[in-house]
Amino acid sequence: MTLPWRNGLELENMKISEVAAIVGCTPRAIRHYHQIGVLEEPPRLSNGYRNYRITDIAAIVRIRALIAAGIPIESASQTIDLHAALQSLDNRIQSLERQRAQLLRYLTEGFGIPEPIATKLRSTVPTAEFEMWELMAFSGITTEKTWQVVEQNLNNPHLVANTLRFYALWSDLSDSDFDEAALLIDDSIMKDIWQTFREGDLSFPPGALSLSPPQEQFLTSMAAIMINRLGSS
Repeated sequence: MTLPWRNGLELENMKISEVAAIVGCTPRAIRHYHQIGVLEEPPRLSNGYRNYRITDIAAIVRIRALIAAGIPIESASQTIDLHAALQSLDNRIQSLERQRAQLLRYLTEGFGIPEPIATKLRSTVPTAEFEMWELMAFSGITTEKTWQVVEQNLNNPHLVANTLRFYALWSDLSDSDFDEAALLIDDSIMKDIWQTFREGDLSFPPGALSLSPPQEQFLTSMAAIMINRLGSS
């Protein structure tokens, strides 16, 4: 940054274009700083031009240094709390690291249900169940191991037949069907699936799944059984 000294050791009566050239930005950027309130307007000369001085240059250099350090431009004011700004930046870094880890997982494990598993699964389970599988895939609960087991199970005619039988029961489930339905789940394409899931949170508000009372009761009891199994494994 080269300073064109005037009047001995004082810089004054500078135009916005001259200040922009000194600090290495554009006049438009300086006007934007004024507009959003992070840079005070300097006094104007009789001809209407802004009268920039050395203090304005220092303020602009400070603003640009903070922006370069990752501070949002709207926060680059004289009263900024640097400790709070650092914490905010740390939080953003952590968020970006989580996003990066998720993208890396998509690269290694695929995004959504991988093919040809998706085609086979769609032809085996009801649409709502397939969409539930997609939701689990997109939420990151499923793992590469999950899809290996699902593919293996889909290639087993016995497990597929039991799956179809389960959904036939499920559509009109009654209390008397609970024992058979539980046995079918354990010997369906869901076999050995639960322990492959990654820990996560995929909860639904009451009524979101439009379940009948027997279906809701059955799922509640099965969830308790699965939690107990995973806890003891």
